[in-house]
Amino acid sequence: MSRRRVIVVIAFCVGLLALCRGDGLIAAPGESNDARAIYYYDLTELSKLNCHDPVQARTFWDTLHLVSSVQGIVNSRRAVLFVRTQPFPDDFWWRHLREPGEWLAGRPVQRITSLEELFDAFEERIKGLVVYSESVYSTSNVASTVAGVEHRACLRYDASPGSLYSRVVGGKHKFVEDVRWLCKRDGSPLFASEGAKTIPETGTPGVASSGSAKCDAYLWAKERYLDAGKTSSRELAYYLDSYWLTLPTLTSPWNCTPGTMKLPWTIRISRWGPTWRRSSRSCVRCTIGPGDAFSASVE
Repeated sequence: MSRRRVIVVIAFCVGLLALCRGDGLIAAPGESNDARAIYYYDLTELSKLNCHDPVQARTFWDTLHLVSSVQGIVNSRRAVLFVRTQPFPDDFWWRHLREPGEWLAGRPVQRITSLEELFDAFEERIKGLVVYSESVYSTSNVASTVAGVEHRACLRYDASPGSLYSRVVGGKHKFVEDVRWLCKRDGSPLFASEGAKTIPETGTPGVASSGSAKCDAYLWAKERYLDAGKTSSRELAYYLDSYWLTLPTLTSPWNCTPGTMKLPWTIRISRWGPTWRRSSRSCVRCTIGPGDAFSASVE
């Protein structure tokens, strides 16, 4: 077995063990009338997308981030939603866990075939959206933190016709009307690399700007959630942010998108842990945001 596959299997096992926490809790609204039912959503069709095409690469990223955030929200009390992203290792573990005597044995399965069906099934559990923009890459990670604390689905701003953003905000579901914005309403940056004395939405007199839009986004989240005791100060997620969208073909998209560590990422959302940026040696060099001061990013 290759080193990559071993890492994926280990990550999957860690995710499953974390999901076991709280499995005995009472089912919440949106978990189905049968509290023992488990929903199964197959996303393997995403593998057919051509990430050499920027539009398709963004569809890949957006779909995985949105679905993973929903999975983290609804699985925060017990395992309710299984998302298949790749035949290996997902099929192995699905078969194993359905065997007699195993964790998911005997539980009825309800299959989901579209995002619309996913939203229909869990509308009562999703409290709103958190919208970010790749104009400040780190806001994708901040969005994951917000998702865990406020039970909001993560969505990248993209007003172009046919984008996932346009589909979701134009849909019928009530929760899309309640939005936490990590960018301005037109998708332009909320956090600035130059000229800002304080970080937006951090009260009076406000948190001083670091001079880095990337860092200011994290400081915004620290002040609002970590310092306020709303998220874990002991469990931190360390993931690549939406900078990946600038180089989506450097390696397999499963290595550099939310799908790489989908279950651990989902668990981080379900446990309300803050998410920070990492660099991926196999994907991209360590980078700072456009216009950011190097010293601010290092600090």
